[in-house]
Parts: sequence; structure tokens; C-alpha cells
Amino acid sequence: MAFVTIDDFGVPPYQLPNLDQVINTFNDYIEQKEQEVLSKILGDALYQAMTAGLAVVPNPEALPPIEVEPRWVALRDGVGYTDGIYPYKWYGLKQILVPYIHSMWIRDTFQYPTTLSIIEPKAENGRVVNPSRIIVQGYNAFSRMVGNKYQLKNTLYGYLHYSDDLYLDVLGGYDLVSSYLHRATWWPDRMNTLNI
Repeated sequence: MAFVTIDDFGVPPYQLPNLDQVINTFNDYIEQKEQEVLSKILGDALYQAMTAGLAVVPNPEALPPIEVEPRWVALRDGVGYTDGIYPYKWYGLKQILVPYIHSMWIRDTFQYPTTLSIIEPKAENGRVVNPSRIIVQGYNAFSRMVGNKYQLKNTLYGYLHYSDDLYLDVLGGYDLVSSYLHRATWWPDRMNTLNI
């Protein structure tokens, strides 16, 4: 199940050139990175429940019609939430995955392994610029939107934290969503050019 597609990387600031030459490779990369990072930031229990919940294909001929649960649509596409006082917005999985995949693709493809050594690209009539700044900016945009226990405003963490018992039934024995978030999930730190 892909939350982003190759078409999401055609517009700046997350534009990737020449993807038409590596369509199959890039689609496989998207699938791998989505599964890897979502199972970390959502935790295995919530990730498995979400993918199963979103895998339900509505059948217009079924009586009554099968519908995807609104909680999975909200987690995927975004929704407003509140801390009890102030309104916030969770912008959806695509918003966090595009900058993450963009930065990881650039990081992973900047050098090319060969049978003899690692080859760095070289530009003719120009110079190759180190992409560290672009990698860091994309990753940090992802990190900000995921959030953590100190960043609850307009973040995935904030949305899940304030979701009350909306997802509690799939969290495998946890009695509080906050306990699950602290023990079963990973929240990314910021990146700088030294820890790429």
C-alpha cells in the first residue's frame, strides 16, 4: 500500500529529476521506505491495524456497503484535533512521507557503488554540489511534522496523543495511548550535516 507515488516528486521543493528512468526502482524504494518508517513511528501494532483497516476495499454491491473506518482515513489523510483548549491539524501521512522519502532517496543515490569503488557524480561544464543541505532540510521537515512528546501542535504525535481511546483497541494491551507512544514507537530527532 503506497501513501505516496512517483507523481508526488514532480514539484519543488521535493522534486526529483529523471525518475522516469528508474520508475520500478523508485516505486520499490517508496514501498520499502514507507513500510520501514511507518512501522517505526506508528509502532508495529498501530501500523498493522492501519494497513489492515485501509486494505478494506469498498464494494458498492455489498449490502450494507463496506466502508473504511473513519479513524484510518483520518490517520492517513489528516484531521483536526484539539488539546481540549486549542485547535490543531494533523496533515496526513503523505505530508510527512514526501520530505522523508525525498531526503532518503537523495542520500542513498548520491554515490553509486561499482565493482571497483564508490563513484561520485561529476557534472560537465559545472560542478557537483554536495546535497547535504537538501537532505537535512527534507528530513527535518519530516521530523517536525512527526513531532514528539514536546511537540504536540500540528503533529502526528500530537494527534495520536490527544486521540483519547480512538486507537486504544488495537494497541495490544496498553491502557493509555501515551504509554504506547513512549514505549512502542520511535520519534525522529533532528538531523544536521554531520549525522547524515
